[in-house]
Amino acid sequence: MAPFAEPLRRLDTIPGINQRTAEVILAEMGPDMSAFPSARHLASWAALCPGQHESAGKHKSGKTRKGNRWLRTALIEAAAGASRAKNSALQARFRRVLRHRGPKKAVVAVAHALLRMVYHVWPTERSIAKPALITTIVTTANASRVVPSRRLNARATA
Repeated sequence: MAPFAEPLRRLDTIPGINQRTAEVILAEMGPDMSAFPSARHLASWAALCPGQHESAGKHKSGKTRKGNRWLRTALIEAAAGASRAKNSALQARFRRVLRHRGPKKAVVAVAHALLRMVYHVWPTERSIAKPALITTIVTTANASRVVPSRRLNARATA
């Protein structure tokens, strides 16, 4: 792991991810992130994206796929730890989802947020030591779901 010491150190700055989890992430995803055009593609590949099944206007089960079991297990364990970090955006996300979906789905939602952070930290030199950046990444994940409906409403009124 010596050639990857710097990327592993950067991953270690993310709340909930320790050295061993960073090594599992590197081993399962590989050092080249060019295979994933966006964080959403990475989350879909890891099967940590929320499922969407709607029929006749009724929302059905949003179960996630099995995906890579080693990466998924490592990220869910890291998310369980990150959800207990005091005064963090990840804890706030956990509590938001917990109210409506339950503890297990809330941990998967935090794991999804962690994986998106990993994508943004991996290829660059910045780290996630500042809480403002964590809040920005987590809130952009929520805001990205609102934007398409605004576009649809704007088109419908035009």
